[in-house]
Amino acid sequence: AIPRIGEVTRCSVLNQSEKVPFNLLFGTVIAERTVDLFMLIASLTLAATLEFKLIGSFVMEKIIAPVRDKIFELADSPLLLLGIAAVLIGFTAWFFMRGRRPGGLLDKIANQAYGFLDGLKSVLNIEKKGLFIFHTVFIWVMYFFMSYSCFFALTATSGLSATAGIFILAIGGIGMAAPVQGGFGVYHILVQQGLALFGIAASDGLTYATLVHTSQTVFTLLLGALSMLLIFVASKAEIHDTSGADSK
Repeated sequence: AIPRIGEVTRCSVLNQSEKVPFNLLFGTVIAERTVDLFMLIASLTLAATLEFKLIGSFVMEKIIAPVRDKIFELADSPLLLLGIAAVLIGFTAWFFMRGRRPGGLLDKIANQAYGFLDGLKSVLNIEKKGLFIFHTVFIWVMYFFMSYSCFFALTATSGLSATAGIFILAIGGIGMAAPVQGGFGVYHILVQQGLALFGIAASDGLTYATLVHTSQTVFTLLLGALSMLLIFVASKAEIHDTSGADSK
């Protein structure tokens, strides 16, 4: 319903079910998305390197240039400067007043910020770094096969190479990361334009994008509904066990 709200609700669910502080969870979400961004850039760089003449100009025109222009636009925005000034003033005020009003609003804000930073640092302090790296790479390899295997579902895309699969994975990921509900529209346009580089007609490119996006969305809805049911049943069982123990 709201773009990227799933990141917040995920933290809320884990906070209620696992009793982990919300700010710590949200910090881990930011850390995870940072790692995903690195993998996305790595996939795009790999595809552009393998097919530089074909993909390089597309990446520059459709991705790098718009992002660069947006950054320059934000840098010139007075709202950004006001936001930075407000944060600096807030932390300065807290620093000088923290000893006078312990437990006040500024202390609470600072504690939330510290928890958020702890969540960000959780990736660096993770105990099993090897497993974390392995599963990160494994997830993205599966993302690749998710895009590449669907090439063979359509005659028009069945002859595309693995390099095309890596490229579609990357630009599809950018489309899904856009601040639009579920990537609807943005994903389809980027994937359609990306496939056009490999000689795929616009109608076939849109068919492929719709096939992949719809299958992902349906699967997410089904698993989401099942997960909600399981969490509900588990919470009811926990309440029952707790009430039973109290009565004893």
